[in-house]
Amino acid sequence: MKSAPPILGLTGGIGSGKSKAASFFRDYGIPVIDADQIARDLRNPNGPYGNSVSKKIEKYFGTLDSKTLRERISKNPNDKASLEKILHPEIKSASETLFHQWNGKVPFLIYEAALLLESGGQNDVDQVIFIKAPLDARIERICTRDRVDPPFARQLIDTQWSDERKEKLTHFIIENNSTLSDLREKVRILYLHLLSVYRRYSS
Repeated sequence: MKSAPPILGLTGGIGSGKSKAASFFRDYGIPVIDADQIARDLRNPNGPYGNSVSKKIEKYFGTLDSKTLRERISKNPNDKASLEKILHPEIKSASETLFHQWNGKVPFLIYEAALLLESGGQNDVDQVIFIKAPLDARIERICTRDRVDPPFARQLIDTQWSDERKEKLTHFIIENNSTLSDLREKVRILYLHLLSVYRRYSS
């Protein structure tokens, strides 16, 4: 997927604040391609990508319910691998189409993907931004957002790579360990740096 404009992969474990960081980039006029939203659209039989992917998922799992699928993959690595095998090639294809629409129009793009590194997506972007947050804060966010209990929240976290493993493949780390305004300021500083490096790619 490497092309002009440059693509910055934005990732972070569940509950890290990755999507909030992405929203701050949007505030600065940087397009954000959301792999997780593409995945939701692909699972939707009435979504913009048709129903071929949703049919495959329903055939294998017997359901398209997101909560049921999440519970299945949190408990069974084979189910998780099977779902990713169906979704990831389709997500990559849809993402590439969206990337090309911005050629010459912006200095860089943000590609937001929770499983960017787990899927090998670091090879398809120019650099990786990793949003890192304390474990207890992540658990609290997941419990509040998804209305689940702490043990299940921790189970969801454990289905993803550890922070230490992700950091080895990361170019920029943003510590989301304080207030929302602090996170916004850290994103602003990185945005200005990236703008100075990649400004030449926009008309």
